[in-house]
Amino acid sequence: ALFESKYEETVRAVNIGKFSMEVCGGTHVARSGEIGLLKIISESAVAAGIRRIEAVVGKKALEWMENRDVLLKKIASDLDTSEEEIPARLKEKEKDLEKKVHQLKRWQRRWVLLKMDQLMREAFEVGRVKVISGKWNNVDPEVLREAAEKLRDRLKRGIVVLASVSQDKGLLVAASTHKSLPANLTIKEITQLAGGNGGGRWDFAQGGTSYPSRVKSALAKLPHIVKNLK
Repeated sequence: ALFESKYEETVRAVNIGKFSMEVCGGTHVARSGEIGLLKIISESAVAAGIRRIEAVVGKKALEWMENRDVLLKKIASDLDTSEEEIPARLKEKEKDLEKKVHQLKRWQRRWVLLKMDQLMREAFEVGRVKVISGKWNNVDPEVLREAAEKLRDRLKRGIVVLASVSQDKGLLVAASTHKSLPANLTIKEITQLAGGNGGGRWDFAQGGTSYPSRVKSALAKLPHIVKNLK
């Protein structure tokens, strides 16, 4: 029986004709007809081969369905459509969002291209290694990675470290021209200084932190980090 450790010799059982007979499991009704409407509201895995099903019955099932009906009407109203057209309207909204994200990336790429020339002019040397470093706000990760790789391709021998910070996180990427200047070790040290972690390959690596306010001070340590890599 289910929960047998909680049962004594005499247990309450629910018998539904010849179809099923189970321990009550909290189903305290005099007859199965009292259960009435049953609505499954969740299903999950408890262990290997065992599923947990939760349902509401009777009056609670009706209340659950009424609440869902109210919610459905609210969603339809917010989307300015009928309940039947909600899926189509959501699909339409999704496509509109994809277009806007694509447009934002295009604008960011143009903006970053302008900033890349500035970063090249501000590049500094550690020994014979050219180092480029920059920090921007809310730049798309894909755009940030592309910028790091394009800047690296302009260098004969050097390393590029770029960061994008938002309100609650920071993303850092590094791109290197030589194995003797491993990007993965560079990004690991910088992200750790910023309270995060990262890794990757010698030529490209990335990492993140949940402390965006620490990114600026971590990037300030880049000359020291590069000096120790050589």
